[in-house]
Formats: sequence, C-alpha cells, structure tokens
Amino acid sequence: MKKALLILLSLVAALSLFACKGDTDSTDKPSAEGDWRNTVEYEGSFFVNEKLRLLYALDRGVITLWDNGGNGEVMQKISYDTSVADAIERIEKKDFSGDGNCDLRIIYAESDAGTRYNLFLWSEVTKGFVDCSPYREIINPVHDSETNNVTAVWDKGAFGTVTRVYSFNESSGMDTVSTTVSDPDGIAAMIAGSYSSAEPVACGWIPEIKGKECKYYYACIVDGKPVTYIGGTEDSEWFVDLGAIGFFRPVVQNEDGDLEIGEYIDKKAQTAAELAVTKTGSESAVVIAMDIGSIDGNEAYLYTVNTVDGVKVYIACDSLDFWYYSENGEKYIKVLTSTGEAIGEGEYEFAVAEEEQ
Repeated sequence: MKKALLILLSLVAALSLFACKGDTDSTDKPSAEGDWRNTVEYEGSFFVNEKLRLLYALDRGVITLWDNGGNGEVMQKISYDTSVADAIERIEKKDFSGDGNCDLRIIYAESDAGTRYNLFLWSEVTKGFVDCSPYREIINPVHDSETNNVTAVWDKGAFGTVTRVYSFNESSGMDTVSTTVSDPDGIAAMIAGSYSSAEPVACGWIPEIKGKECKYYYACIVDGKPVTYIGGTEDSEWFVDLGAIGFFRPVVQNEDGDLEIGEYIDKKAQTAAELAVTKTGSESAVVIAMDIGSIDGNEAYLYTVNTVDGVKVYIACDSLDFWYYSENGEKYIKVLTSTGEAIGEGEYEFAVAEEEQ
C-alpha cells in the first residue's frame, strides 16, 4: 500500500512537467453527485486548444484520455515505447508543430549521442493524437519557434557534422527541408591525403553508391587522368575508389581515430581481392583495373589486382560464376574462391572483347 502511494505521488509530482495551459491536477474533482468524472481514475487535465479540454491518466507505456465535455467514454489510449524507466515522469505537453494545438512528447531513448523522443501530434482530422514516427529518429531535436522547423545535428567524428532541417506536414509526418555536411572539401582532402598523392578536385558527375546519391564527389588527378575517386553522401558517409575504375569501398574511422577502408561494395570485386590475398599470402589487395571479355567460351570480367606487397595478379569470373587465376595474365587456371585450390588441370585464356581492344 505504501509503495502504491509513493508511485501515485511521483505521478502527481510529474504533472508540473505535463503542462500547456489551463491545467488542473488530481484534486480538481467535480463535486456533483453522479458526475462520470468521479468514476474514472485520472491525474489531471489540459487544454488541447481553447475549445477542447482533456482528462488524462498516465501509466508506463500508455496514456489514457477522456474528453472533459464527453460522456465518460475513453476518447483515446496512446501506446508508446521507451527504454527509459522514468520517461513517464518527464512527459511534455506543448505545441511542437506550431499549429496552435498541444502535442505530447515522451522520451524514447537516451544514449551518449543524445536523446530521442516519441512525438504525438494533435490531428484536427482524426480528433486525436497521431504518432509522428519520423521524429523518433532525430537525436536532440531543436525546435525553431519562428519557422516551426526542427533541426538535428549529428556528430560524425572525422567526417564532420550533419545538420538536417525538417518541417511538419499535413499528414502528421515530417519532410526534410535541407541537409548539409560541414566542410565536405576538407573531409575529401583528408581522405585523399590518406589514399592518394594528389589533391581532390570537385567533379560534376554524381554517382550512386549503395543506393545513395553522392552529394559530394571528387577526383584525384595525375597527368590529366583520375587515379582516385572520392564520394560522400548527404549523411556524410564516405567512399573511395582507389584506381578510379568504378569500384568503391566505404571509408570509416576506427576507435583510434584512424581511417580504414572497408570491403568493396561490388561483391565480385571483393571476391577478386580476397582471392588475390589467398593465393599470394599478402595482407590486402586492391583492384586496379577491370576488363570485359570471355574465357572458356563464356562472357567474363577480368580483374587486375595489386597486393600490398607489390605483386600483380589477374583474376577472372565468367557468367557461370567460375573463377580463374593467373600470375602473368596469359594462362589461367580454374580455382575455388574459398581456398584458391585449382579445379582440374586445364589452362585457359582470357580474350578481351573487341570493343575494348
């Protein structure tokens, strides 16, 4: 009994954070006998707008609402998820969307990166609160009282910061107004300094990498020829194409703050690099060229690969997904990609397609 009383008192204390205008608390009970308000367990009330006053009850994961001018039936139950034990004690009631109606905001998650929230917007269409699900993905949202826009800033470490501005739409959702990355030229120069001897130059061609458009695109040029491509998305995800042949790899920052290159996005290019490592015993390898042709009567791609030890090898993959290996680019043996072990004793030649000769 004592524990239940303490919980009730903590909920009542939280009401000061759950205030917009015209609020009352749980002591404001109607005196008339037979009034339905005396039969429901609610903690207080608030005004959504000048005309509508709602009674509310708070519980972990659920908010129950009654229309003060109604007949006592529950108007709405709002269910929400949270990983924060005391989220219910920090509920906010405020006009977040700027439409003149009070909305409800409840903490969704907290971490070292910041806080994310559940946001329920009042809808004049449904006459109830609607979940604004995109809002949950925004860390530390900042509301502009003049524009009613929401700004979020993500710290991307070595890759600067991403600032995104959102606006609320008529469907109780959010639209992206703008996204900017701090100093993309400087980020490209940093990446180029790690993987190229040439300065990056901004390019007009904007490729798509991993299904994302590269808003920022650069080429490192030597003797008039690109030797490295660098691309960055509007989320400040960065990729590098060593050799400027169209095969990108993600650039990431490790725990020590150093830059590292991940696997090739193109799966066949990654398999060729791994096979080169397996066959030569090197620690890593880079695809430096790719040709189209045929081998053993089937269409094929030929990957020229340099290992970190300076060894150049040639690896082909045909349309049947058979793989071939050569140390000199003349005679190839069919191999298993998992072990590099030869399949059979035959030798094959790679023929470059006529249009490529």
